[in-house]
Amino acid sequence: MSSATVTKTNIGVYTNPKHDLWIAESNPTVEDINAGKGLKAGEVTIEVRSTGICGSDVHFWHAGCIGPMIVTGDHVLGHESAGQILAVGPDVTHLKVGDRVAVEPNVICNACEPCLTGRYNGCVNVAFLSTPPVDGLLRRYVNHPAVWCHKIGDMSYEDGAMLEPLSVSLAAIERSGLRLGDPLLITGAGPIGLITLLSARAAGACPIVITDIDEGRLAFAKSLVPEARTYKVEIGKSAEECADGILNALNDGQGSGPDALRPKLAMECTGVESSVNSAIWSVQFGGKVFVIGVGKNEMTIPFMRLSTQEIDLQYQYRYCNTWPRAIRLVQNGVIDLRKLVTHRYSIEDALKAFETAANPKTGAIKHPLDRCRITPQLPSILIWASASLKRVHCPSCQSTIFSVFCCVHAVFALCFNARPILNMKGILFLLAPLVGAAVLGSTSQSDNCPGYRASNMKQLGQKLTADLDLAGDACNTYGTDLPNLKLLVEAQTGILYSHTYG
Repeated sequence: MSSATVTKTNIGVYTNPKHDLWIAESNPTVEDINAGKGLKAGEVTIEVRSTGICGSDVHFWHAGCIGPMIVTGDHVLGHESAGQILAVGPDVTHLKVGDRVAVEPNVICNACEPCLTGRYNGCVNVAFLSTPPVDGLLRRYVNHPAVWCHKIGDMSYEDGAMLEPLSVSLAAIERSGLRLGDPLLITGAGPIGLITLLSARAAGACPIVITDIDEGRLAFAKSLVPEARTYKVEIGKSAEECADGILNALNDGQGSGPDALRPKLAMECTGVESSVNSAIWSVQFGGKVFVIGVGKNEMTIPFMRLSTQEIDLQYQYRYCNTWPRAIRLVQNGVIDLRKLVTHRYSIEDALKAFETAANPKTGAIKHPLDRCRITPQLPSILIWASASLKRVHCPSCQSTIFSVFCCVHAVFALCFNARPILNMKGILFLLAPLVGAAVLGSTSQSDNCPGYRASNMKQLGQKLTADLDLAGDACNTYGTDLPNLKLLVEAQTGILYSHTYG
C-alpha cells in the first residue's frame, strides 16, 4: 500500500434527529491514515478538496428524512465531492497517490438483478453516501472503493464536485429520449434545473422555456443560456393558467392558442405537485413529463389530461453509467459549470454555508465547501509578481520581494491550487520565478540600498499575506480570465508599491 502523510485532524459536518448541525472529528482518523489502518482491499483514501451542498443535505438537516430515508443518529452530510488520492489499498491498480478524482457516492452489491443488468442505481443493497445510515463526504478525508473514483485530469475540484448533479441531469436527458430540435419545458430554476438547462441546450433542444417562482433565478438562467425563454410562476394560479403563460413564453409572446407550439418534453425539476401539473397541462399530445425532482409521497394529478392526450409520465432514480460522459463534456467545454458557483466556503465555515444554502433570499445556486478558502490559479500569482516588480527599481528589493513571491507562489501551487502542476509545463512554471530570483539576488547590493530594512520587509510580508487573501477571493469570485487578472494586477501593484515605499 502506498500513501502520503497527513497532519490535519479529520472533521465532518453532522446533523441528527434533533436537526442540529455541527462540525466534529470524523473517520478515518489521521493516525489510521498515516498507519495505513482501516483501508480495505480495493479502497483508496481521498483528501476531499471540494464538496457541493445539495438540497437533500439541507432537507436531511431540516426535515430529518426524505421519504423512507430517515436520520436516526449522528450523520455526516454531503455527496457531491472531488479530491486527491492520499493512499491506495491492496488490489487497486488504476489509481495512484496524487491522482485527482471525482467521487461517485455509491457502493453497490454487484449481485442483485439491477446491478447485473447494468442499472446499478436500482441496487437493492446500495450504500449511498449521505443517505442515512451511510455517512457522507463532507469530511477532510474519506475511504471509498477505487472503482467509484473517476479520474478528472486537470479539471478543477469544483467542477469535479459538480459532476454529481450533472450526472443527474445527463441521466434524465438520456432516459427521457430528448432529441435535437425538441421544444422543451424545464420547471424549476434551482441547481438541477439550471444544470438541466445547460445539458438540454448542449443536446440540441429548442426552443427552451424555464419556469420558477423567483425572478432572480430566472435572470440567472437567462445569463447562463441567453436564448432560453422564461416564465415566472405566480402563486395561486391554477395549473391550466400557468400552462397558458408557459406556452406564451415558449412562443415568444405570440400567445397560447390551438396553433401554438407546445413542448414535446417537460423536465420537472422541483417535485412540487403544482409544478408537475403545470407541466402536464403544457406538453403536446403524445408528449412526456419527465420528473427529476423529489416530491412528497402522494400527489393528485390530472389523470384524464394524461389519458386523453397520451402523455407519458416518467421518473428517474439517481443515475448510472453517466460519469465518464459528464467528465468528457466538462473537459471539452461542451458544458461549463463554473458560472453555477455563487458562494464559496471552507469546511470550517460549513454552518454558515448551510444557512446560506437554506435561505432562498441569498440567491445561492451552488456553494462548494473547499479544503481551504483560497484557490487562485498559478497565473494570477505570477502575473501579479511580475507587474509589481516593474514598479520597484532597486535590484535588492526586487530580489527580496521576488523571493517572497516565489515562496507564496510555490505554496499556492502545491497546497491550494485548483489545477495540477506536476507536469513539464507546471515544473517550468515553478522554476522560472526561482531562477529569476537567483539572478536578481546575485546582482543586488543590499547594504547599499537605503530602502532595504528588515522591519520594512517584515511589514511587507504581513501586508502581503492580507493582499493574497484579497487576491484569492477575487480569483474565486471573478475567475482567472485575462481581463479580470489585469484589473487585479493593477490594483495589487499599487498596494504593494505603497507598502514598499509608502
